[in-house]
Amino acid sequence: MDALFPIAGWSALVLILEGIMWHIFFRKTVRICFLNEPDLLLSRYFTIGVLRVMAIVHASIMIAAIIITYTVLW
Repeated sequence: MDALFPIAGWSALVLILEGIMWHIFFRKTVRICFLNEPDLLLSRYFTIGVLRVMAIVHASIMIAAIIITYTVLW
């Protein structure tokens, strides 16, 4: 039970930082990903949903890295 509190704290920190980064860089990411030229091949695959899924996957990987690192080191 004692090991759960640091993992939960670090996971909460990662989620908070991911949320902050999402709000800071949302406009820049949209400008980069949603290109105005329709003939570009990859421009149609970048949608808001894809960006959100990528942010969730990134946060999940960071939380998994924290849990693995914490269990190996302690």
